[in-house]
Amino acid sequence: MWGEPVPAGVLTSTAQLNPPPEPLGVFDVLPDRVPEGWATDGRTTALALSVALSNRRGVPVPWPLVSRAVTEARNAGLITVDTEGVSWPCSSFESDKVHLIISTNPPPPRTPPPGGRLRTERVLKPAQIQNFAEIVGELVQTLQPLSPAIHVAVEIDTRNQGLDAGTEAKVNALLTMVDGSWKVDAKGRT
Repeated sequence: MWGEPVPAGVLTSTAQLNPPPEPLGVFDVLPDRVPEGWATDGRTTALALSVALSNRRGVPVPWPLVSRAVTEARNAGLITVDTEGVSWPCSSFESDKVHLIISTNPPPPRTPPPGGRLRTERVLKPAQIQNFAEIVGELVQTLQPLSPAIHVAVEIDTRNQGLDAGTEAKVNALLTMVDGSWKVDAKGRT
């Protein structure tokens, strides 16, 4: 289990505590990364995909991790999610009713924001953030005549577990090392 409440009776003296699972990116749920999870017609179920990801890793991949990656792939326009009377996201027990289909149409280009500004955004893994840090100087220099602005957001999923005061304090200490006024407030204000 990960990112889910632990039901009574599950935590016993023989239970093992494991490190957090490796993250799943938006492309990690697509057929080129996990072909055994997809039929040749570009279709699968969320359950079949979850089983294939677990088999590939050799350990069970927690459902919240799979669900989040599928949602991100859907939001990016890479797949469509078709449900049979269940809402998405759903529980792992309903995942066999969720059909995933590779999108045949790429996502439409985004309309430039008002005022003629273009924007591109990605959800980055830690290694990609380091790569970005290495090129940001050259990027800003290249775009200097166009007044570039770089927006950084830290998004914390608190749907299943709130942000406790100790973690909030540590996160804020780290963020203020970048910018003295950058903080997160667990009550919802940033």
